[in-house]
Amino acid sequence: MWRHGQSHLRETLVKATAAAEVFHADSLLDKVKSYIVEAETIVREARTDDDKRTALQALDRAMSGVTLLAKLSGDLDERPNVNVLLAAPEWRLVQVAIFQALETFPEARAAVASGLMRLEGGNT
Repeated sequence: MWRHGQSHLRETLVKATAAAEVFHADSLLDKVKSYIVEAETIVREARTDDDKRTALQALDRAMSGVTLLAKLSGDLDERPNVNVLLAAPEWRLVQVAIFQALETFPEARAAVASGLMRLEGGNT
């Protein structure tokens, strides 16, 4: 019975921790959103006063906030992205160079050819 209670306690703690993390994330997003709104208000006021310098500074801060919001929400992915275009003419030149370099290594050449055929066929 005691172990059963401990199990439920652990589950409750895990759920509470997850809920706290969600609340914290929502709180951060709300803060960033409020800073963006505040910066936009400053932009409008500075434009009304014809204060271009302040308007530009506030606009820069608003844009920084939007960028941060996009990162936090997952809308902006900054991970490196590599696109391999197998039909591109440059790729064909790379293939020719690889096979020429492997002419004296027939087993390696066959392994590379097999691997490339799998890639081109969509079977990775």
